[in-house]
Amino acid sequence: MYIVTESKPYKRKYLIKIKTTKKEEEFIISEDLMVEFRLVKNKELEKETFLKFKEAFKRDELYQKVLHYALYKQRCTYDIEQYLDKKQIFNNNQKYYLDKLRKTGILDDKSYVQNYVNEAFNYKRYGSQKIIYELTKKHISKVLYQPEIDKIKEKDYINNIQILFYKKLKSIKNKSMKVAIQNIKQFIINRGYSYALVNNVVDNLKYEIEKTVDEDQSLNKDYLIAKKKYSKDKTKEYQNILAYLLRKGYTYNKIKKRMGANYEAD
Repeated sequence: MYIVTESKPYKRKYLIKIKTTKKEEEFIISEDLMVEFRLVKNKELEKETFLKFKEAFKRDELYQKVLHYALYKQRCTYDIEQYLDKKQIFNNNQKYYLDKLRKTGILDDKSYVQNYVNEAFNYKRYGSQKIIYELTKKHISKVLYQPEIDKIKEKDYINNIQILFYKKLKSIKNKSMKVAIQNIKQFIINRGYSYALVNNVVDNLKYEIEKTVDEDQSLNKDYLIAKKKYSKDKTKEYQNILAYLLRKGYTYNKIKKRMGANYEAD
């Protein structure tokens, strides 16, 4: 026979002592286990019940860790599965933990998707393509994410693209217009927006780039760098400088104008 010799609250849990035939064992258990086994002081347990309790205790210890992980920030099923994998709990053995989290409402992939899409789009300024990519990595099905993606209106996409445009514009310095435009477009596209929409919005804001980028000043700076770099070989100097500046995105006519018709060294 096994007897509960002590049962009292302990740091939001319960301290339980059970006297066995050979020794007294101590357990710090959750309220769930306390309720399940009704471990009040002086209660007598059969050997089978005690062994079931010890097995449940071991499982509940891990569940409390999983619960803490799940409550730290919202998680999806894939997150919990990965966490359990690290704890060496695989496949069907994960079902107990996943079911228990779902039953309490702590694990809810639909809610996770709704919150993720809202945060990713409105705060991180991700476009739908990046949002879908990130959710797919988490093994979220299209059935869950597509309805949330469909709620996003085109005007909101355009607003986000404009916000990202002005954010990137602040860092555009010493560039040709062509490279400046390419850099801004690529920055926004990498955030998950369609090329067609980005192209349209950025092209309509080109005047803002023209106000920010001093292409003549940038060309002059790059020209002087190229001239210093290629001045050793006079036979190829002109072609090397021209090629260098073309790669930088300056137009042929602007380069010719800066270099001079007969290319007179400065």
